[in-house]
Amino acid sequence: MLKATGATNAAGLQQNFVRVLYTTAGGGTITIQTTTNNGGIYTTAGTAITGVGFVNTDTITAMVDQAGVVTVWKTHLGVATTIGTRTPAANALWTTGGGRIGLQLPAGGTRVDNFAGGSVP
Repeated sequence: MLKATGATNAAGLQQNFVRVLYTTAGGGTITIQTTTNNGGIYTTAGTAITGVGFVNTDTITAMVDQAGVVTVWKTHLGVATTIGTRTPAANALWTTGGGRIGLQLPAGGTRVDNFAGGSVP
């Protein structure tokens, strides 16, 4: 989850998300999606960013700016390169105010190393 905002549900969890997904399919695919109903339905922002492979020690960084544009970087051998931008449908939930960052991991052998929030490249 790149950003979680808005009202909370009965469990105290925010219900609106911008998420950045990476899969190894197609040589590496990054998809940016949004939801405003606690993950019930996600909307994909533009087309997926394809052909993005990662090797050990590479990192992925993403940011949503005040206009709602999501920028994704890949850092390889200490050099950050913009690999794409996508603009979700205009919604004040991700274009104004603060929010939270987080992770959503599928079951299985998924691992995360060096997850952090902070400055972007």
